[in-house]
Amino acid sequence: MLNCSYNLGMRHLGAYIPEYPVGTAEELADKIAEFVPIARTILGVKDLKIISFGPRPQDFFACNAPIKGLYELGVEIEENSELDLLVSYKAHANDPRIADVCADMAAEMGEGKYYPDLLARMAQFELTLLDWADAHKGSKKYVAFADKCWPAFPSQFGFEPCYVNSRLVSRGIPVSCEVDIYGALSEYIGMCVTGDTVTLLDIN
Repeated sequence: MLNCSYNLGMRHLGAYIPEYPVGTAEELADKIAEFVPIARTILGVKDLKIISFGPRPQDFFACNAPIKGLYELGVEIEENSELDLLVSYKAHANDPRIADVCADMAAEMGEGKYYPDLLARMAQFELTLLDWADAHKGSKKYVAFADKCWPAFPSQFGFEPCYVNSRLVSRGIPVSCEVDIYGALSEYIGMCVTGDTVTLLDIN
């Protein structure tokens, strides 16, 4: 271990060394399995791009996100206005894929548990975000969103985006409210560690 640590130090390489790094083959195999979520998280964060829409709402101090720390982690950030999102949303009107997304939403919620007039709007918004992610992720493999969803959103889009956000999270694309960029990163890290969907309740 001393030789290993010295070699790593000379090469300025950070390494994860368990508290008890010596054991049988079976014991060390378990240690490797324990390291998988750590490695998955480190690699995932380095390949993440967070896309935000809108400014941080007044008094949501916890949502303040200096971006220098994000870049130090390898996370790329793209900040956009709510107007950018609205323009893209309107450009998706009458998208031929909307009908299929509506059918999927209806099947997911169950008959009698949704408002038919809202499905098309929500499907249009879902396609807007997915297309934006594909067009803007650049060299990164993964995307998370941090969106402002009030007070202007419901009056301009005609619905609240919570359901669409939850559908994206189930696909491995975290979406945080109130432009909570660090919250989106926290959700993403939680997904990498657990391999499951994560929800962060934004309580101010």
